[in-house]
Amino acid sequence: MRLEIVMPSDHSSIILKDLTKRRAEIQHINVRGQNKVIQCVAPLAELLGYSKEIRIISSGLATFTLEFDHYELMDSVNEAEAIKQITGFY
Repeated sequence: MRLEIVMPSDHSSIILKDLTKRRAEIQHINVRGQNKVIQCVAPLAELLGYSKEIRIISSGLATFTLEFDHYELMDSVNEAEAIKQITGFY
């Protein structure tokens, strides 16, 4: 998924840390007025519940847009984890 996040500059470090935890690939970081804009690509599975999480970590000051970008094959480790979550088999 393509993700664009707009936030005050003082919240950018904590949001970048959260994005790396979610396997996001940062593409651009720009300045728009007094805000920073982060554009990245991240797996949809990692973004479930992200609206609640970004409100919490930014004290409600960040906004984001999300749109489909492309499909990508999973590596074997992430594939095994996804199968384990869905089926419950190890």
